[in-house]
Amino acid sequence: MKALSIVIKRLLWGILLVFGITTVAWGLTALLPGDPVRAAMGPQAAPADVERARKLYGLDDPIFVRYGRFLVRLVHSDREPAGKGTHASCADLGPIHIDLGTSFSYRKPIVDLIAKKFPASLELAIAASLIQALMGLFMGGLAAARRGGRLDHAIVGTAVALGAAPTFVVGLLLQYVFAHRLGAFPVDGGYTQTGLEHLRAI
Repeated sequence: MKALSIVIKRLLWGILLVFGITTVAWGLTALLPGDPVRAAMGPQAAPADVERARKLYGLDDPIFVRYGRFLVRLVHSDREPAGKGTHASCADLGPIHIDLGTSFSYRKPIVDLIAKKFPASLELAIAASLIQALMGLFMGGLAAARRGGRLDHAIVGTAVALGAAPTFVVGLLLQYVFAHRLGAFPVDGGYTQTGLEHLRAI
């Protein structure tokens, strides 16, 4: 019973955390300076067309109204038949619909764009986790075998330094060394002809 209460508490905290992150991210995006409609349509767009687009996307409403509409559309149920959902940009998960809106850059539903890239991201995450686990076990074994020695201090110091460094900084450095300098695999793209594509998981 105690374990169940812990699980429920963690789930509730997880929901609260997701809500908080979503609220902060949406608020920062909404409060950024500039006009997203003008940026999407370009400086050559007529003022009347800009106002029409702003009204179409509901950007002329107060910020609290827009945030409420965002929450309602984010995860909702639709009682209409399949294929006739309330929003063309939503993804159907049975009775649950997820709507992240439409990308201004690609003119496609954001959910579809994420779904298209998700398999490659999942493959990369699994490969990176496996490599991290294997390297951690191997280096941890070496450090334990030479406890208190130079090798132990070197391994622990390197692990602490890499763990403290931002992931995107370490990733860019590794990409620069292995992809740009050594040419082991291309900078972008999912696969190579040499079979070294999994090096990017490091």
